[in-house]
Amino acid sequence: MDRRGAGLSRPFSCGIDRNTPNELEVISKSLADCYLQQTTFANSLSSRQTIEDLELVRKHFGHEKISLWGGSWGTRTALLYQQWYPDSLTALVLDAVAPIDTKVFLGASAAEHALQTLVRDCQSDLACSRFGDWQGVLEQLLINWDDSAAKKFPDPVTGRVSEQPMSLWALQSMIRAALYSPEASAQLPFAITEAGSGNYLPLAGIAGFFQIQQRECPWA
Repeated sequence: MDRRGAGLSRPFSCGIDRNTPNELEVISKSLADCYLQQTTFANSLSSRQTIEDLELVRKHFGHEKISLWGGSWGTRTALLYQQWYPDSLTALVLDAVAPIDTKVFLGASAAEHALQTLVRDCQSDLACSRFGDWQGVLEQLLINWDDSAAKKFPDPVTGRVSEQPMSLWALQSMIRAALYSPEASAQLPFAITEAGSGNYLPLAGIAGFFQIQQRECPWA
């Protein structure tokens, strides 16, 4: 089932795809223009409407009860469905819970907390602690990131210089995304240390990990 406004269910499309430059200013402007062009439709999309649609689909197919799996943002939908239609559920699975009372769009503090947790865990690990002050290397990497560095960032798949430079915003977003995954975050101290020496391949590998996830699981 597609959520209304997504997939093939009259998507709230703003022309943003894989070919759109990964620049915050470009994406923000596209979303703002799109909203102004489809204000009524955009404002009609809500969590309540999503839950009511899901309940209609359950009834349409004649299911007495259904099982729901929710991941990340989807956990909020699953929790609301449980709250509003508890008798329609037989099982509920939540993966990477985003509590309903949490302002998930204010993610900077959560990312900083995850980073500090990684720093602490790294210091207590014999192998990881050998990377030293990799957090300081990260801070300098972000402070000094410029067009020259952006153009040297390799393509995660080919290892060659990418046609699309790695913008500062995209680099920051990739590191935040890595902190979301235990497997990827465990690689950050090494990858960042290498990047501080001018070798961006390990960081590109982490970026490629998320690209592959998106291709295999476009809903992720």
